[in-house]
Amino acid sequence: MLVAKYDPLHSHLTEGGNASIEMTFDTVARLVGGLPRSAFTYREWWANESSRRHVQCQAWMASGRRVEILDLQRQVVRFSAPSR
Repeated sequence: MLVAKYDPLHSHLTEGGNASIEMTFDTVARLVGGLPRSAFTYREWWANESSRRHVQCQAWMASGRRVEILDLQRQVVRFSAPSR
């Protein structure tokens, strides 16, 4: 079950075609109404987890994607092509 806050990210990734998608943190933040400070400082926030501890990862994992590249310094994340 997705948390409603992250529904726009899930939709964006689901509709993003078959290629990987690179996004800035600011773009992700605009989609979801802001990101917590931890998203800018902790790699773990972007972890590909199947547990429910980090609800945000459900947005990309439910769309068939995974975080494949994360650059905290440049504030850029690349989500993989969907695995369907």
